[in-house]
Amino acid sequence: MDFAMADEHNVVVSLMKVNENNRRVFPVLVAWIVVWAVIPLWGDVMVLTPSRDASIYSESDSLSDSVGPHLFAGRLAESQGETFRRALLSFDFSAIPSGSTIQGVALTMFVDNSPFAPPDPVTFTLHPLLAGWTTGNANAGDPGGQGAPAGTGDPTWGYASYTNIAWGTSGGDFGAASATSLVGQAGATAIFNAPGMAADVQGWLDNPGGNHGWILIGDETLARSARRFSSSENTLFDGPALEVTYVVPEPGTWVLLVSAAVMLGAAGFRRRV
Repeated sequence: MDFAMADEHNVVVSLMKVNENNRRVFPVLVAWIVVWAVIPLWGDVMVLTPSRDASIYSESDSLSDSVGPHLFAGRLAESQGETFRRALLSFDFSAIPSGSTIQGVALTMFVDNSPFAPPDPVTFTLHPLLAGWTTGNANAGDPGGQGAPAGTGDPTWGYASYTNIAWGTSGGDFGAASATSLVGQAGATAIFNAPGMAADVQGWLDNPGGNHGWILIGDETLARSARRFSSSENTLFDGPALEVTYVVPEPGTWVLLVSAAVMLGAAGFRRRV
């Protein structure tokens, strides 16, 4: 009878110790789970510069500007033949963790020149490119509006990669506009920020092979709508900058459960020791 009472006493003491250990671990465990639940809400912001950018010129399939200090988009004046310019931009998203959720994207571009007496402001649209393109060594220099002779690999109005790969449609293969912005004269900063851009980047992050960047198009129905922007090679003014806001994937439920089991198991091990 005395032995039975002793065994019952030992069981009660053991349970009290387990409960005591659990009481010590439980707040830590709850805090850890709460932290992991809240972290994804903080998000991260990354500012990217183009991995490549270029301008193409409608008057010739052999004009380009791959490494010059400016980008051009829009329609020139009547005296210049009312020809068109379009700018290509591509960004590398490999530094953003795989599986992240893109919450917002904003592209800023500095207008460093505009035609005499231009319409102001002018509507510009940003479209996702649907085909790959490359850059070469064409440099239109300063002012750069007339382009430079294209070399191997430069993009032109007729070629995604001169003279190896032609666009399916002259002027570039692109989809519907992802964003629209009203762009002022020289000295203005153009900002493109729309849900369509976030959708583009999300798709490119999930499928890097589909990342061909964007094409910038000015209002080509208006004469003198062209704008000259600073490129990524410009040393006097800021080039294009893409701000990406994203959320890193949170740990799965199974990770939390396994971690909880490990912590409780560790508490039990300490009790036994």
